Amino acid sequence: MVDALTEKQLSVDEAIKTGILNQARGVYRNTRDNQDMTLADALDSGLLIVEFDKDAPEVAPEVVTRTYAIHAVVDQRSKTKVSFSEAVRKGLIDKSTGAYHHSVSNEDIYVTDAIKRGFIKATVVKDPSSMDIDPENKLVVDKVETIRKKLLTPIKAMAALKKAGASTNGK
Repeated sequence: MVDALTEKQLSVDEAIKTGILNQARGVYRNTRDNQDMTLADALDSGLLIVEFDKDAPEVAPEVVTRTYAIHAVVDQRSKTKVSFSEAVRKGLIDKSTGAYHHSVSNEDIYVTDAIKRGFIKATVVKDPSSMDIDPENKLVVDKVETIRKKLLTPIKAMAALKKAGASTNGK
């Protein structure tokens, strides 16, 4: 792990003790801005350094699909809630990628992260077939690479971190 503020490399144990790595949540805490990021984003940013075990068996991730009914989208600039179709029209939702665009910080945020952060007001729908949705309001994100990055990379990184932590504890 790399401390974003000091650029010092830390062991897994040091990163956990300093609060930079939260293994339970699978997140990296950026000490420069005190924001949490996924392990995939930390890896892409050069803040997580891992060496993958080439001999380790490849484990298929468990994929959970959830359908959300979007009630409103928050426009951060005007601090108002807008409808899904208006959010697409204003560029707050990108229909091709499924990303939420933060109108103040210019940050593009993955939809599930935007829901967790309260930028998209939505509820989980248990039976999507029972919904009567206007085709204009459908958001279909078929990005295999995004899914692979969001799921596989953090799983591999966590496995590498656990292995590194186990080997340091044994020394």
